[in-house]
Parts: sequence; C-alpha cells; structure tokens
Amino acid sequence: MNIVEQQSIEFYKNWGRARAFTIENLSSDLNKKMVVFKRDRDKLDFLKTLKLEIEKDLEKHRLTCTDNDCGREKYCRNADFVIGQEIDTINASFVFEPKQTEKFSVE
Repeated sequence: MNIVEQQSIEFYKNWGRARAFTIENLSSDLNKKMVVFKRDRDKLDFLKTLKLEIEKDLEKHRLTCTDNDCGREKYCRNADFVIGQEIDTINASFVFEPKQTEKFSVE
C-alpha cells in the first residue's frame, strides 16, 4: 500500500463524520484534502481507493441494515457522487504520461 492509498483510508475514517454529510460538506472536505496531491495520477489513486473503501463499508453495512434510506446509505450515495464528480473533472484534463521505461522506441 502506497502513501496515497494510506492517506485515502485515513481520510475516509473521519470524512463527514463530524458534521452533516451533505454533498456541499463532503465536497468541501474532499477538496481541502485533494490540495495536498499535486499529480493527477495521485489524485485519481486517492479517489479510487476512497471509492473502494466506501463500497466495502456499504456492503458490510447492508449485512445488518435493510433500510435503503438510512443515514449510512445517504452518506455513501452522497460521497460516491462527490467522488464521481472529482474523477470526471480530473479525467477531462488528464494526459497520460508513460514512464521512461514504458515509452515506445524504434531502437
């Protein structure tokens, strides 16, 4: 597990727990955290890990809760929406840059 993935898991443990988990609050908190990552690939890695953590958490929650409109469900749906927006925004301007060893050469 790399540092970006570790940061994502730590962020998720506390994300939105201290206040109302509206889309506005979740988006604001996520944007504050994303500022520390300068490379788009790190941002995407962070968001991917965050999305996976939400999916795992929701799957575990659904084992004990059948209410599709409970607070946990709403939180996860809102968080997933916010993450999706961030991914779309980054992907719109992301340019893949292969590592030197992966670049094509005719030599």
